[in-house]
Amino acid sequence: MQHSVYSFSSASRWFEDACPGSIRATRGISSGTNPAAELGTAAHELGEYCIRYGAQPKDCVGMQFGKYSHNDEPIVVDEAMAEAVELYVGYANDLAIRTGVKPELEKRVAMSSLGRTDVYGTSDFTLFDATNRTLYISDYKHGYGIVDVPNNKQLIAYGIATLDTMDIWQHVDKVVTTIIQPRKQHIDGCIRSHTYTTTELVSWQSRYANSIRLAEDPTTPLKAGDHCLWCVKAKCRTRLLHVLDVAYPDAPDDELTNTEVGVLYNQLSVIRKFCDRIEEEQLNITKSTGQVPEGYKPVKAIKWAKVEDEKGLIEAVKAEGIDPDVLYDKKLKGKTKVKKVIPAKIANEFFIVPPAGTTLAKLTDNRPAIRVGGVPVGTFTPII
Repeated sequence: MQHSVYSFSSASRWFEDACPGSIRATRGISSGTNPAAELGTAAHELGEYCIRYGAQPKDCVGMQFGKYSHNDEPIVVDEAMAEAVELYVGYANDLAIRTGVKPELEKRVAMSSLGRTDVYGTSDFTLFDATNRTLYISDYKHGYGIVDVPNNKQLIAYGIATLDTMDIWQHVDKVVTTIIQPRKQHIDGCIRSHTYTTTELVSWQSRYANSIRLAEDPTTPLKAGDHCLWCVKAKCRTRLLHVLDVAYPDAPDDELTNTEVGVLYNQLSVIRKFCDRIEEEQLNITKSTGQVPEGYKPVKAIKWAKVEDEKGLIEAVKAEGIDPDVLYDKKLKGKTKVKKVIPAKIANEFFIVPPAGTTLAKLTDNRPAIRVGGVPVGTFTPII
């Protein structure tokens, strides 16, 4: 399927407050794919199949949706995928029952109100409740990167484009945008919604028009920031200057030379180590003083249970009359999978969770913050 240059999924990168010039800078560069993205696509296809045909994800375990491009292996629905997609399917079915409206799935919508045909995208889930003058736009996220809903430019774009495509601006009072993200902990839960009035979306519509105007202006400079994480352009001088604060004032702004890329490549190990040291140093500062960077909080780091006595585990499983091969997927399976094929008491005995360390997470992570740092001398008055 051909994608728009002005992809709604990457709108947060080319929007007016980010880097509209990235449209120019990335033209002709393929975004490619990766196993995580292909797994997400398969999960989307599973969700669409279940909603469309009334199936339950758990009954689809073993079915195939798509394949991995790196090894041409089919993507098989396992229990983990089925459990995640079940949340999406449940949400979709519940909303359809409550409104009495059949949703549209994988609907291609275009922002035709901008007077052009090349600004479009595909909405996972669209439901127009005409009785209550409400449009529902929902997006399923199978990945682990936290996605926030307020001011989510992808969902807002779907909302505007759907109002355009269905020609229902005069029949809608509010647009409810929703993210369903079952595999990432978020302080607001796995299903998160934000509502806009159509008046608010008219304002956003003008911002999209301005973003595209800036993107098509060859003099619009590139602008680095958090949005660079989603940019496919590697040879970007602006990002280099932003990250490393190195200036090449006499060279073109938009692109590094091949020689400069080679110089950077030679320094990758140093750059990575520098970044690791910054992370380590900030964590040390947080632990010792309680000082936390804006937008972060100290939380318990996630630790996975490990087996320290693998031979003992095998012998215990054999004593139960269970083939030890069930413990392995070429290597020893994780505790969650093992507990499904052996007694929980054995799994709990041999899989030991190490003490949790400390790490930093976004404030939207739903793990509780922990107390760090000592109390400075003199904070409390001595009791006499």
